[in-house]
Amino acid sequence: MNKRVEDAKKKNEKIADYLSDAQHLLKDSRKNSDESRKSATGVSTVRLEGLIKALADGREKAVDEHRIVSETLLEVKNLTEQAKDSREAIGNSVANIAEIRAELAEATETKRDKRAAPAPIDKTTLNKKVEELETEANRLNETFGSTRLESQNAVEAATAYSNLTESLKTAHEKAQWTVDEIAKLGEGLKEEKDNVKKALNESAVLLRQTSNLHQSTLNGLKKEAIDTEKRTEKLLTTVDGMRRALEGMRTSIKSPLNDSTFAD
Repeated sequence: MNKRVEDAKKKNEKIADYLSDAQHLLKDSRKNSDESRKSATGVSTVRLEGLIKALADGREKAVDEHRIVSETLLEVKNLTEQAKDSREAIGNSVANIAEIRAELAEATETKRDKRAAPAPIDKTTLNKKVEELETEANRLNETFGSTRLESQNAVEAATAYSNLTESLKTAHEKAQWTVDEIAKLGEGLKEEKDNVKKALNESAVLLRQTSNLHQSTLNGLKKEAIDTEKRTEKLLTTVDGMRRALEGMRTSIKSPLNDSTFAD
């Protein structure tokens, strides 16, 4: 179980790394957009062709970075699902431990009511410890049996009774050890469950932050691209007007002089 929690922690660290890389990529995209906008604002008519090419390259890079961010978000989603599976598995284990502890508590209460009667122990849950208790019980039968009632030897009877007392003490200690170990296991599982829950919450926060940053940046890039395209079209229109005016001037200068110019 510790390994499962450790794996969940490593996965969340991997998520943080992916998100950090995505933020850097989005930051670079915004920087490229700003550079394109500045270039479009200060461009001259001689550099229009270079501007159009740079704008096309910027769009292609933005599309590529959008793909990378989408893949990162998909990876985050997969890792989050794996962490949820781990949390459910731990929850099931805690539920099983709770049932075992309830059965042990009931067995202990029954022992108190019957006083001398030993509390029953769930064989399916406490396999090894139950076998040890059964071994102790067999040894009691062999050691004590009916010797204390039938024997006339007080020393033998006292020895048998002492062995019985010691065996009962040993059985009680082993049963108590089992209860304590299960209690510790339950506490450890609860702590691990809390750690996984915390890691999942942190992953959800990072995922929301990245999604918001991703959407905001893409909207900004789209607006910058539209504005840049409008500026480019306006500059192209201006240049076309200048070109036509220049052609008109050239045509006017090259045309032959009219005879009426020299008329009296």
